[in-house]
Amino acid sequence: MCSVPSSRLIERRATRENILKAVAHRALKESDPLWTSDSEQRLMNVKRPFTEAITIGDQPTEADLTQLKQEGYSGVVNLRNDGEPEQPLSTKEEGAIVGELGMGYLHYGVGAAPLSAAGVTAVSDFIDQHAHGPNKVLVHCRRGGRAIALLLLQQARANNWSADEVIAKGKAIGLEVDGGLKTLVETYLRSMA
Repeated sequence: MCSVPSSRLIERRATRENILKAVAHRALKESDPLWTSDSEQRLMNVKRPFTEAITIGDQPTEADLTQLKQEGYSGVVNLRNDGEPEQPLSTKEEGAIVGELGMGYLHYGVGAAPLSAAGVTAVSDFIDQHAHGPNKVLVHCRRGGRAIALLLLQQARANNWSADEVIAKGKAIGLEVDGGLKTLVETYLRSMA
C-alpha cells in the first residue's frame, strides 16, 4: 500500500524549505563583503582592487579572463572547489584558459577543511611572484570572502604580523573577515603558532 502525503504535510515541508532558503540567503548576505544591500543582489564580476597589483574578485567567466589579460594581469588564483554553484568553468577548464592566455594559474580549493600551511604558502608565494611591477594578480572565489581571507594571510606573512595582530591589522587595511571565515583564519593561525 502506497501512502500519499497529506496536503498539510506538503505545506509544512514547503514552508520549512523556504525558511531554510531564507536563512541560508541571509547568512550568505551577511558573510559576503561584495553583496549590495540596495538591490539585494550580488554584483556580477566584481573586481575590487586591494592594491594596484592585487585584485579580489568573484567567479570570472572566459570573457572576463580574456579581459584580465588585456588589463595586464599575469596571474589568477582560484580558491573554489569543483561542483560549487554558479561555476561556469571547472577549475581545470579555468586553468587551461588562463594558461592559453599566457598567465599563471594556481588552484587551491578552500572549503570545509582547515587551511594547510602548504596551501597558504603556495597562494602567498604565487601572489608575491605575480603582483609586482606592471603585473597584476586576481584572487577569486565564488563571492570574494575566501579571497579576502587568503589575502589577509598573505599580507600577514609579507608584513610579519603576529597571530594576535592579524585580524585587527587586516580590518584596518580593508581585509575584514567574520563568521566562518574568521574562524577559518584564526584556526589556521593557532595551528601555526
